[in-house]
Amino acid sequence: MGRATRLARFLTGTDKTYAGTIRLGAETDSGDGTGAVVTTSDLNPGDEALAAAAAALVGAHEQVPPTLSARKVDGVPAYRRVRRGETVELPSRPVTVHAFEVTGRTGPDVDFVTTVSSGTYVRALARDLGRALGCGAHLRALRRLRVGTLSVDEAIVPDGVTPAAVRPPGDAIAHLRRVAVSDPEGIALRHGRRVPTDLAPGAPVGIFAGDELIAVGAVEDGVLQPRVVLVG
Repeated sequence: MGRATRLARFLTGTDKTYAGTIRLGAETDSGDGTGAVVTTSDLNPGDEALAAAAAALVGAHEQVPPTLSARKVDGVPAYRRVRRGETVELPSRPVTVHAFEVTGRTGPDVDFVTTVSSGTYVRALARDLGRALGCGAHLRALRRLRVGTLSVDEAIVPDGVTPAAVRPPGDAIAHLRRVAVSDPEGIALRHGRRVPTDLAPGAPVGIFAGDELIAVGAVEDGVLQPRVVLVG
């Protein structure tokens, strides 16, 4: 809320956890139930085959995104080109599947929970699982459970949003390195000025004055440079 919405950019690149359902027996062009069916099969893989195929999804892979995706080709989203009748071939990109657990199965529907790196298409995981099993598959349902350190278990409904219920902005960037600054340094950083530091350069850092997050910045050439200022 408020200035804390500026922190959203630092959440998009974090790992995410999802729960969902995969429907075996049919692959679609979109990878989910909204697309057109491109292959079908009556093959009914056993639980052992399913467990082996699910385990093979875990690890670092080169993943080909669904053609009906927002991935751009020469500046145009792939899904727009496909819907114009163009043939689109998207290059693979590296992704990491940290965990993929089958949590239940009812007929052709397979329930799962997975934790993946940013940029991973869960629709593509469903597609690849179906291809590995030889029966085709698509994503039937999906719910995001966690982004970075933020879990849906800690969410509140809109009517429950009160000053006491809103979490401090620092919770959103708990995955970043934390840097404490003095009062004079904090005043300078609040005004967008750089301050000297002996910190090593690297990923963005959360800059705190006491327990208050005042900015997210970067260390460059021996100075701490604020990039997003939350407290003026």
